[in-house]
Amino acid sequence: MLEKFRSLGLNLLPREEEAIAGEPFPALLFLTGGTEHLALEFAGNVQKPLLLLAHFGHNSLPAALETLARLREEGRKAWLLTEADGEELLRFARVAALGRELRGKRVGLIGGASPWLVASSPDPSVFWEK
Repeated sequence: MLEKFRSLGLNLLPREEEAIAGEPFPALLFLTGGTEHLALEFAGNVQKPLLLLAHFGHNSLPAALETLARLREEGRKAWLLTEADGEELLRFARVAALGRELRGKRVGLIGGASPWLVASSPDPSVFWEK
């Protein structure tokens, strides 16, 4: 099953929960059904958007669908992809890699906001909080 993901250019590695939670964009792979409660327990401890990955065997997809439904019911951002979503999987992988690369970087604002920006002028306090 992991070979299908690898053939798409996605190298999934097993990690401890703490390491997954530390990722800027955590992903959970459902290997089998009946694991919804584990995924929801993890999601309760991590207040980030989640990527749920499923395959077409061992009730993986139904477990991921149940988890996705509950997360969305709770107002959480979550996406569900399968091994059939090759391009989309790679796009999410690039987003995750970018998030890791930007972690700990500083953002600067040079000069003031342009007067013609009426809806997108940044609140300076946001920069100081980070």
